[in-house]
Amino acid sequence: MSSNWMPHLSHVGNQPATIVVDLGVEEADISRLPYSVRVRVAVREWGDTGFPSREDSDEVSALDDSLNAALTSDERYVGRVTTHDAYFLHIYTCRPEQCEAVVREVAGGFKGRSVETRVVNDEGCSVYFEQLYPGRVELQAFQDDAVLRTLQEHGDSLSKLRPVDHWFYLPNTAARAKLAERLCKSGFSVLSQPESDSPSTPFGLHVVREESVQTERIKPVTAWLLQLAEEHGGEYDGWETSIEK
Repeated sequence: MSSNWMPHLSHVGNQPATIVVDLGVEEADISRLPYSVRVRVAVREWGDTGFPSREDSDEVSALDDSLNAALTSDERYVGRVTTHDAYFLHIYTCRPEQCEAVVREVAGGFKGRSVETRVVNDEGCSVYFEQLYPGRVELQAFQDDAVLRTLQEHGDSLSKLRPVDHWFYLPNTAARAKLAERLCKSGFSVLSQPESDSPSTPFGLHVVREESVQTERIKPVTAWLLQLAEEHGGEYDGWETSIEK
């Protein structure tokens, strides 16, 4: 299990849900584990929001930890979904019967918890990539938060304007030129045009603009840049800046 976990909001059917997913999972990690085991843990106590109470959630987190400790290299725990009435723990495995036995053994240490398992063949990893993994906008916002947190940890108040560097990768030179033209009209300057090993988007674009990195300012910018990159058939690869004190 990696340390790169991300919480985000979603829906299960028409009901709101929270998801915590391991972003450190590579497709190669779980493609060798063709079965998805969904562990349903019933909620026992609710808070004022209609979601599980803190005490209830903490107990299931303890169950999470115990389950992770019991899993072997034949299993990979990839995420948890929380709805108003249940938690859904998602595990990939190549030995579903063994995995279900481990779940039952671990759950036995948490008396009074109603736990059910369901196994599906998921060789395409659709549970992870289509149900648990965040959308691009949510993922970018999470990455923005990580950069801002690093700046603040180094004593940056985020109050000063400063040059902010952004990177893009495009499918061809024509798309790169059009994107560069669009960005220059919005006050960006082109610094370089690197190349990458990506077969689909090998043509890079590095631009800079002086701007605020306060949360309410930088997040709309990166969301717009993400959309702009997609409109040109490419990818937005994030930003960085200097620490200002």
